[in-house]
Amino acid sequence: MLAQRKYALIISHDYGFFLNGIGAARLSAASGVPYLSEIHHVEGCPQAASSGERVRRIAAGVYLRWARDRARAFRVVNSQSCRRCCTPTALLRIKYWCCTACTWDFDVLQPTPSQQALRCLFVARMTPNKG
Repeated sequence: MLAQRKYALIISHDYGFFLNGIGAARLSAASGVPYLSEIHHVEGCPQAASSGERVRRIAAGVYLRWARDRARAFRVVNSQSCRRCCTPTALLRIKYWCCTACTWDFDVLQPTPSQQALRCLFVARMTPNKG
């Protein structure tokens, strides 16, 4: 897709073992297009219900430390989730902002005609229950 169009930004919806984010970072490094990592939820936070959730919470801290110098920024839906679940060193120097989840209504929110058209590549999982 990157070879077919000129993109201004890569957005990666990250969760679990953060494979989308790792892939987005690789695409970003190869193409020079910056990427943004979206983290809606850290599994196992605030309390892990299983050993798998504990492992994925640790993976979140590892990913944040690895990606902090690669991602242009991090978007989180719940800033408290990141603060509680990740070690202070993982959050050190991370550029993030909290933006609540929303659904874009393009009948209401449209770019003004004078704005330059930008393309965005979105990396996320496709599951039947997500519509």
